[in-house]
Amino acid sequence: MKLKVEISHYVLRKVGEAEAIPRGYGFAWQNPVRDTLIVMPIPLNLIASFARLVYFWLMRAFYPIKIDKLINEAKAEAQREGYRWGYSEGERKGEEKGRELALNQFRSVFDTTLDALKSGVGDKEVLTDEADTDNG
Repeated sequence: MKLKVEISHYVLRKVGEAEAIPRGYGFAWQNPVRDTLIVMPIPLNLIASFARLVYFWLMRAFYPIKIDKLINEAKAEAQREGYRWGYSEGERKGEEKGRELALNQFRSVFDTTLDALKSGVGDKEVLTDEADTDNG
């Protein structure tokens, strides 16, 4: 146990704020909780830094943290809500356009019938003419 502590003391050093990094040592990672840098001898600092990055990447990939789940659920809910809103807006605008087209068609038929009645043509002939134009 004591040997491990002595080896880690010589290999792994913590450098506090405004302290100089020892000669031959390089930056491995930062400890934000204690506001210190972890430094190691130059070839080991790159290996340890890479190993630490891989470790955290694997931990995050296989065991996602709670905030990631919440963010993904919020994104999915926002997409569903946006789709619902877009769908209802499309339905509303479609119904308005349908009503407008139906009213225009009704007015056109009504005006045609009214003009025919004013010109003195009988009801039977107007209905026959409209029936012929629909089929032809």
